[in-house]
Amino acid sequence: MVKQDNIILDTSVLIKLNHKLTRIVVAKALESLNAGYYISWTICYEFTRNASDHESFIRNYDFLKQFKYLPITLETMKVATFYYNAIKNLKKVGENKGKPVFHNLQNFDDADIIIGATAIQTKAMLMTFNFCDFPVPFFREEDRFMIGEEIMYLLKPDIRAFEKAILKIKRGKEK
Repeated sequence: MVKQDNIILDTSVLIKLNHKLTRIVVAKALESLNAGYYISWTICYEFTRNASDHESFIRNYDFLKQFKYLPITLETMKVATFYYNAIKNLKKVGENKGKPVFHNLQNFDDADIIIGATAIQTKAMLMTFNFCDFPVPFFREEDRFMIGEEIMYLLKPDIRAFEKAILKIKRGKEK
């Protein structure tokens, strides 16, 4: 089990924490890590944007009040821009069951780019149910938790891989 001081919770984790059927199991998995949990303002937007009415929005917003927020700064946006371009330049991003995995940037939501950039910038771990939203080589699986039939992943940003990708972008090289 990994002990980590700072973990950013992705929107997918908040959805499970807010759902009565998965709340307890997810909370126990998070408690086992003995960490400080944070969310990005981008996650606040993602979590509340699908509220069907004002009452649902307020309920979702009230749920989010229990978390500490990481700011989105100009530096975060700079990292996000490089992260976006680094993903765009990827050809093969990893393997799944021995088969190569490729990413199509059209499948990436801007919110996930900013969440990933926040984790890279702050060197914080990232907890998500959506492993594919945070691609290898920029994120590596550190741990996983079975939540019913789903897997919740603890990902670590690979700062060295990110810095290497930035150098390639700055040099104008494509891999």
